[in-house]
Amino acid sequence: MKETFRTKLRGFLGTDHTKKILDQNIETQSMLLLQGLMPANSYLPYTIWGMLPRTIVHILNDIVVNKRINIIEFGSGMSTYFIAKLIQTNGLDIKFISVDSNIDWINHQRSTLEKEGLTSVELIHAPLK
Repeated sequence: MKETFRTKLRGFLGTDHTKKILDQNIETQSMLLLQGLMPANSYLPYTIWGMLPRTIVHILNDIVVNKRINIIEFGSGMSTYFIAKLIQTNGLDIKFISVDSNIDWINHQRSTLEKEGLTSVELIHAPLK
């Protein structure tokens, strides 16, 4: 019986290391898929609070495959940019609203989106109380 690469890798590195390598590979592949939507003139901050690239790819796939027409996002970030870019790039007719509690972050997002010519998203400030 043929051993798969994954099985050989587990035997060589152990399960924890194998999972880390495979997870990194998935994130690398996801970033490659997102590369065509990356900003030309801006930096997108990536923090521990942000979605993983594979999650963003999953959301973008869902928008296209299921022909979403309304999107409400709670918490603005990299996903906001990528969804807005997907809408623009593909000429999609989608109502997109992103809600965030931090007005400084919303202003930063607005500036980034405007710099990239992405006008399909409505940013809403909703302070937490």
